[in-house]
Amino acid sequence: MEAGLLALKWLAAGCGCEVTGADVWVAYSDTVKAAEKIAAAEEVSAASEEMSAQTQEVMASAASLAAMATTLDGLVARFKLSSESEPAPRESTYTAHGQPASLVERQRASSEESSHGSRRPRAA
Repeated sequence: MEAGLLALKWLAAGCGCEVTGADVWVAYSDTVKAAEKIAAAEEVSAASEEMSAQTQEVMASAASLAAMATTLDGLVARFKLSSESEPAPRESTYTAHGQPASLVERQRASSEESSHGSRRPRAA
């Protein structure tokens, strides 16, 4: 492109032997084509840089997800979780009236249940 601009400059200054309009037109059209290619190349370069940045972000996210998966695998192995295991049944933590039972109330209820079985009725 710079060569074309210099050619146009010198042609406009009157340098050259028997310069015609066709000579000026050829220099001008070639300079415009070169400028268009440079502009297109700059657009491609900018788009390429943007895609490169996005690719780096995706790669960082993928690395983070891989690290999380490794951590999760370690936790699963540590606690020996599997799809076949079933959770243990849980005791009810509510009173007969539907209120949450405190630990003390649950212990008292379980001790009363065990003591009822060992009591004998009194003879009158």
